[in-house]
Amino acid sequence: MEISNYFKWENKYMRWISTHRFLWVCLLFLVGFLLGFSGNLIVGGDFRQGTIMSFTYGLLLMVVDLSAWGVD
Repeated sequence: MEISNYFKWENKYMRWISTHRFLWVCLLFLVGFLLGFSGNLIVGGDFRQGTIMSFTYGLLLMVVDLSAWGVD
């Protein structure tokens, strides 16, 4: 019974991602940006370097997600 509930949840989750593709990619970019920026602040980097690293992480997450879905 628990396994069938998991697959129902997974189908609902995947359906949401496929219908709200733009929001999902923006969310991934935001997560990557925040991870890069907070990681840079923790190690004591400067603001400019943190912003560049954050954009890089955000773009990397977006590209990995889009390539996993087969979008070129």
